[in-house]
Amino acid sequence: MTQFLTAGLVDELHLAVAPFFVGQSEAPRFVAGGVFPWNTDRRMRLEEVRQMGGVVLLRYLLPAVDAG
Repeated sequence: MTQFLTAGLVDELHLAVAPFFVGQSEAPRFVAGGVFPWNTDRRMRLEEVRQMGGVVLLRYLLPAVDAG
């Protein structure tokens, strides 16, 4: 996922927020360190919020990254 995001190859992102924490240091992370094209000056746009039981699904649209 990190390679796709840092290369600007993602145009939509779905995140689920669940009512519990995973705190083990060895737990997998969503992304590793990297330089991402989206930041405080270039934000993703929240397109949809959907509740599914105790989980919330957030759907973001990511602005296109200039190819060069």
